[in-house]
Amino acid sequence: MLLSMLLFAAQATAEPAEKPKLVCRRYTPVGSLISKKDCRTQPEWEKAAADGNAEARRLIEGGAGTLNSYNADPADQQAIPFPR
Repeated sequence: MLLSMLLFAAQATAEPAEKPKLVCRRYTPVGSLISKKDCRTQPEWEKAAADGNAEARRLIEGGAGTLNSYNADPADQQAIPFPR
């Protein structure tokens, strides 16, 4: 009982955990004239960057987004009509 009271008292007097600092960045979306503000913690920014890099790597290595990819099967390619 005494031990639990001491632990409770020690927890009550401990300093509260410091909140992570927000890092805000401004960006202008494509096609807009108005900039926006995005605020995240540093670990969130790092995760967003890592996720974006992983997605870009996946697209490049997979050959996505190219019409004549060197690793694409020619039988899978469809003719794209030329606009007139």
